[in-house]
Amino acid sequence: LLFDLENRRSIPLVSRAEVKAPLYVDNTLAFQCDFFMESLLRGEAVTVHEVRHRTPCPIQVAMHGAGIESFLAVPLLVEKKLLGALCVFTMDKRDFPSKQRYIMDEVASSVALALQNARLLETVSLHRTQLQEFALRLTTAEEDERQRLARELHDEAGQDLTALGINLEILKNMPSDAQRPAVAARLHDSQLLVEKITKQTRAIMTDLRPPLLDDYGLGSALRWHGENVSRRTGIPVFVEGGDIPRLSPHKEISLFRVVQEAVLNAVKHARAGQIVIRLEIVNDHLQLQVSDTGIGFSPQERICREPTTGLGLIIIRERIEAIGGHLQLESSQGKGTMVFVEVPL
Repeated sequence: LLFDLENRRSIPLVSRAEVKAPLYVDNTLAFQCDFFMESLLRGEAVTVHEVRHRTPCPIQVAMHGAGIESFLAVPLLVEKKLLGALCVFTMDKRDFPSKQRYIMDEVASSVALALQNARLLETVSLHRTQLQEFALRLTTAEEDERQRLARELHDEAGQDLTALGINLEILKNMPSDAQRPAVAARLHDSQLLVEKITKQTRAIMTDLRPPLLDDYGLGSALRWHGENVSRRTGIPVFVEGGDIPRLSPHKEISLFRVVQEAVLNAVKHARAGQIVIRLEIVNDHLQLQVSDTGIGFSPQERICREPTTGLGLIIIRERIEAIGGHLQLESSQGKGTMVFVEVPL
């Protein structure tokens, strides 16, 4: 038997018997007898020579009903961690001599080691798959960001640079004094274009890495971001409790990106009437909450139905896990969405 201690259930791995042992039939029965589980957790074998001899427990009652009179259970232990039990049953009352106990202990040690190695291999394989998936998502996110930047530069600065080039070309072909008013107008227009391009470039640079984040910390950067989103979209964004101590640069940028992603989802998908960003220090942990009054959604359905949005939620979770934090997402149809993050200071 393998034990799932967290969920209090046992999982039959192999069974060879003339009767259906009750531990195999009822995969929760092992956890209904304190004597049985407590002994195994201490690394001690459980021996019952006559199941009706002791004060009956659920295991003994079930075994007696199956015609079993004696049994021996040896713990499967690796580094004092209980993985399961190796069990032997008999249909008659009998003792288990030391030689049989020794054989059982040796077999149990080999089985436990084999199970642990199998679990380690499975874990390594799972982590390798997760790493590959994360690398793919990271590459996709980087390419999406590059496309966004290229599109903004083309649509904003690119068009203005083209107009500036046309102005300069016209000025080059206007040498006479009679054309000076036109030249002055073109120069003024060119000057305005240069100022506009400068502002656009600074805005793109600020979106990439807000100077406020480096200079004044997360609270100031979030207030700036909220004001910026409100001005751009018309959706009120409120930042509450922004006066917090400085965190490590890695934590601050990760939390800022999480808020960016959560607010972007609220703006694009939630039809939110307002968005609230709340910061609070509780028991040496920073608690960050982003909530909206939008239409809400089912997280699992959204991930399956809309891979792009699902990718955003996955990236948020991975950012938080990378800084040792915890993420909780609550949302339902018609009741808005709340993203809750807690990270150690």
